[in-house]
Amino acid sequence: MSVTGNPSAACRASTMTRRQLNVLLESDIEFAVSYQDALDEAADMLEAEAWRRALEGVSQPIMNSGKPVLDPITGGTMMVRRYSDTLLMLLLRGSKPEKFSTRAPVGAREDPMLLLKEMATDDDPPRSGPTIRQSRSGQTRKS
Repeated sequence: MSVTGNPSAACRASTMTRRQLNVLLESDIEFAVSYQDALDEAADMLEAEAWRRALEGVSQPIMNSGKPVLDPITGGTMMVRRYSDTLLMLLLRGSKPEKFSTRAPVGAREDPMLLLKEMATDDDPPRSGPTIRQSRSGQTRKS
């Protein structure tokens, strides 16, 4: 259970049925505590992997038209390190929700300026440069 965090996979590995698992969880407190410890260990492994991907990144091949790009000197596949900003933000929100939560602060209900400040610092990326819009009459204009 601590390896996969998946009750079905753990049952198959131990030849126990899900029904037997549920009976044990309800009737044996020591088993239930060990089961929860295994779930916590699996969750810790997931969190460690999320930290690794967010901070160290993952090496991925550079692709062009569905084929890996080869290094002209070594002949090996060229690689790029990719980081997960999404995982990083989720880890920050979990570690410091008071600072990185997307929810409006409690005081925003009384003070609309706090709510506006929170909305101005959301996760939407800023627009780059002017955009081109077409009016109802079909004319194109910059905004």
